[in-house]
Amino acid sequence: MAKYNDLLAFVTYGKPSFLIVTETWLSSSIPDHLFSMGDYTIFRADRTRTRGGGVCIFIANHLLSELHVAQLSFDTGNIDSLVLRISCKNFSFVLSCVYRPPGTDLTSDHNLFLKLSDLVEAYENVFVFGDFNMPDLKWPLNPKLKWSQSNQLLVDFLMSTRMLQLVDQPTRIRRNQQPSTLDLVMISDANLLANLEYLDPIGKSDHVLIKADMQMCFTPRKRTITFSRLVTNYEDINTRLSNIDWSFISTHTDVSSSWDAFKLRLQEIIDSCSSRVTVKKSSTKPWIDGKILKLINKKRSLWRAYKRTTKENYEKQLVADANPKRFYKYVRSAIKGSFVQMPLIKDGNGQIASSQRAAADIFASSFSKIFVKEPHITMPVINGPAKSESLDFVHFTKDSVLNKLRSLKEGKSPGPDGLSVSVLKKCANSLAGPLSVLFNQSIDTGILPLDWKTALPRQHDVVFFT
Repeated sequence: MAKYNDLLAFVTYGKPSFLIVTETWLSSSIPDHLFSMGDYTIFRADRTRTRGGGVCIFIANHLLSELHVAQLSFDTGNIDSLVLRISCKNFSFVLSCVYRPPGTDLTSDHNLFLKLSDLVEAYENVFVFGDFNMPDLKWPLNPKLKWSQSNQLLVDFLMSTRMLQLVDQPTRIRRNQQPSTLDLVMISDANLLANLEYLDPIGKSDHVLIKADMQMCFTPRKRTITFSRLVTNYEDINTRLSNIDWSFISTHTDVSSSWDAFKLRLQEIIDSCSSRVTVKKSSTKPWIDGKILKLINKKRSLWRAYKRTTKENYEKQLVADANPKRFYKYVRSAIKGSFVQMPLIKDGNGQIASSQRAAADIFASSFSKIFVKEPHITMPVINGPAKSESLDFVHFTKDSVLNKLRSLKEGKSPGPDGLSVSVLKKCANSLAGPLSVLFNQSIDTGILPLDWKTALPRQHDVVFFT
């Protein structure tokens, strides 16, 4: 891991899901935290006999929450290897990493490819990544050429199994040496990998970096959000309200006491007919992953920057425009609906008023000079039609209250009385009678309960009491 810092920079920028490394040169004396990659978990197979070699696989932690990883026993003698079986609910695969040192003996090679053949036979989806150090093999293979015994073992392994080798370009380039293909990627299904790329080496390495997209079809574990919800049985409320004798409302001396008694009885019934239940809801959207979220945030950021730039350019055009009407039209639209201060005015001496009070005095002085004082004479009598309608008698009928309750819009927040719109609307038949009694009592006595006084009317409503 001599190139640790360069590799860390690549991982921080590229954020791969899996990172497979050969020739780690790690040993049991080096703990995992000394070469941590941040939000990754490492699986390693160090060389124990001599220095050098070793392989490891980093897996992103966000994937480990969805996957089960198990390390398989895979003894290949002098060849370093690491095999992981990774599975979820409906998909599993084997991810293996191999480092075959130069000059490996034929017995070790035979054992390696025998083990790999057994692996392919036992599992459906197999990935094999590694540095095989076989520079004499030219890819794609030419069947007319003759190979060494070790190379022939690799060719026989590919021919006898369903494995495919994807690398077809040199992966090791060193000055004054012939470029060679040492690093290989083998898969059991052509659909498992896509978009194979050859990237620049890490640090001073003479091996290129191979990048590919793993195509796995699995259903991620759903995140479940648990919350409680209040459920009200409106049928039970209506049944219980219809059995109440509301005549007790009229026994109170004032409408405030009547309203409090009505509200208390109604609230008791609502509480007894309501229960809180636990609801579980899945928030997982499998088609939106971390990469998509990053692109969405980037789009929003670019759109905000574009809007700022467009607005600035438009304002500069307005300032440079010879037609002032466009400029003042834009200013009026920008300040529409906001607080507008009194404009600056000048007095008779040409001095600008220093405060709003001084401006008001200037207006008052100007108006007083042109004000015409009317003479003290008797105003003439205007003979017009007599007033035919008056509000001497106001009465709330049960039907009028019922129509108003049925026209309420559900979803609105309750008022100071705490009664929800859903209760008033769905129980309108049972509540219209007692409410009409309360309204008439309020009109007759000229008193409003406190809850009615503190209620906020809509902006377009006009409420006037005398």
